[in-house]
Amino acid sequence: MNLQEYIFNSKEIIEKIEAGIDSIKLAFLAKSLDIEISKVLELFEKENIVIDDNPNTIISSDLFRQILLKEPEISTSPKNLRDLLLTSKDVLEKLEQTDEFIKVIFLCKKFEMGIRSVTTLLKLEGIKCESRPTAKIRTQLLKQIIDSPNVKKSTDRLLEIKAEILVTSNRSEVNFKSVVLNQYLRNERIREYAKLRANGLCELCEKPAPFNDKYGNPFLETHHINYLSKGGQDTIENVAAICPNCHRKIHNLNLQSDIEKLKIKRN
Repeated sequence: MNLQEYIFNSKEIIEKIEAGIDSIKLAFLAKSLDIEISKVLELFEKENIVIDDNPNTIISSDLFRQILLKEPEISTSPKNLRDLLLTSKDVLEKLEQTDEFIKVIFLCKKFEMGIRSVTTLLKLEGIKCESRPTAKIRTQLLKQIIDSPNVKKSTDRLLEIKAEILVTSNRSEVNFKSVVLNQYLRNERIREYAKLRANGLCELCEKPAPFNDKYGNPFLETHHINYLSKGGQDTIENVAAICPNCHRKIHNLNLQSDIEKLKIKRN
């Protein structure tokens, strides 16, 4: 076991941390974990923490809290909460008992996950929970997740993406790439004309511009009905003034009905 797992399994240490004490002596820690001081030092060393071997060495409680919150290294994509509940015999047995609550630390032990991971899974299912070992979760809420066949499908993908980001990203570096951009020159006067012609209304959905720009003018974007890249002309007849939402819609869906509507208005 690593240091985090040892602390999770020590009711005595958890109670002292939750009680808000400032520090714990090395000798007391070794006794509570039921291991030799040398083993405690070895566990701390694996966490890149150097502790003096004097039995009276004082260890800050804040350090223990950081260790409890530390996330394990990601080796596989995290599961959703329902999968974890269904595959943990101990948790299922606990839920069948009459206990009204289950503590976060119990789930951390059984799922072999850090406190942040467990509380994140709970929050994704709409269960509010504090990030501390003895925080309580109503067993009824966990039973509802197990009984629900329509568990949120986005949970798996959300956590999978987060795992990929944590594994592949380097926060100390900013990635960039060089690109060659061919840009079509547009007549600014035509853009100005199209926006004045629209008079603050989107020429597709016919709703008011969503906001005014920093100059106080209705914010509309100009769009070439027939794309310049496909031989369209930069002319008054081929340019429409539309809201940002409709602009994204056209480029994303490219609906013929939208194109025809703009063409009719320009003819």
